[in-house]
Amino acid sequence: MGDMLLRDRQTIGAAVERELVADAATGSTLVDAALTEGDDFWNGAVLKTIRGTGSGQQRTVADFVAASDTLTVTPNWATNPGAGTVYLLDRPAPAAELFRAGGFRHDLNVERLERAVKDASLSAFPAVMGKRSAKLSFTTELRGSGAAGTPPDYGILFKACGMSETIAGGASVAYKPTSDKAAFTRACITVYLDGLRILYLGCMGTFSMELPLDGVPAVNWDFTAADFVVSDDALVEGSAYQAVAPAPVMVTGFSFAGFNFDISRLTLALNNTVALRQSANVPGGHIGALVTRRAPSGSFDPEAVLRGTHDLFAGWEAGSEAALAAVIGSQAGNICTLAAPKCQYTGAGFGDRSGLLSYEAPFVMNRNGGDDELAITFT
Repeated sequence: MGDMLLRDRQTIGAAVERELVADAATGSTLVDAALTEGDDFWNGAVLKTIRGTGSGQQRTVADFVAASDTLTVTPNWATNPGAGTVYLLDRPAPAAELFRAGGFRHDLNVERLERAVKDASLSAFPAVMGKRSAKLSFTTELRGSGAAGTPPDYGILFKACGMSETIAGGASVAYKPTSDKAAFTRACITVYLDGLRILYLGCMGTFSMELPLDGVPAVNWDFTAADFVVSDDALVEGSAYQAVAPAPVMVTGFSFAGFNFDISRLTLALNNTVALRQSANVPGGHIGALVTRRAPSGSFDPEAVLRGTHDLFAGWEAGSEAALAAVIGSQAGNICTLAAPKCQYTGAGFGDRSGLLSYEAPFVMNRNGGDDELAITFT
């Protein structure tokens, strides 16, 4: 059948991008005592020097020796990095770090720089190729790891959306927004498409949650990548997929302003703004993606009740802030609790749920003390 590739044969994983400082280098190596991983851990990683001596080079790591903290790169350096050279390491996700996902879409971009010169011919000169970037999106199921205190296998994605991760061993894993740029995580997202492998470098993004009563709860992810690398590689199947199935959205314990509305759908969105940091010192023209703003929002569709039972309209008109809470699942290791302490209605409309009157209730999630608009906790 030749090189026929099947679109739906795909696997996805993610690893943390590291920004590090070299201690020394030779013609084909870079030494860094901060690399504490085991032998071969960084094999296949993309290394970019971005600041200092020898900046502006991109190489592939051919070998890593833990005892000497040495990365061997290919091809050799054009200019050897020196002590203090800042570099990026993006490691492909191995089989053990893959997670199940669907709905993958992407847009690879290499800027075409049109030339202004003219001559007697009306024919165009070839463009010069400029900065590189990518956008990608996919969906994962909203589920825990199966073990309380162990992050879900896709948990790195929350961190790459400007969320902090707090682990209480044997008890919980909690994600909350952070504004500390030094604590931000950038990810290298690896996508295998049958016989191709795409590495999306320096990714940050945003997400939305879809929690329907008549469907599987899901997280929709949208990432911006600073660069990409496409190569031929055999399809990798996860050797240790977390096998936990998502819990249905049927006993959510949903409440808004302390009232247990009867809902059939809840949506939450972080709504991050993501910018690319440009630099002439970096191959591809971008250091990495960066979350620069967030504006969390959501909506739900409660069955309508009389104002005397619960006055949604008064809360909207007064601009009152109210707490949202929802719990999905009941089995330890697969319970997801969602909490937003200061929600504010942005509208109030009417809907039709098979002949029953319902409300359309969009809202925003405001700060309480700051960096606490939304908390996602797995227990």
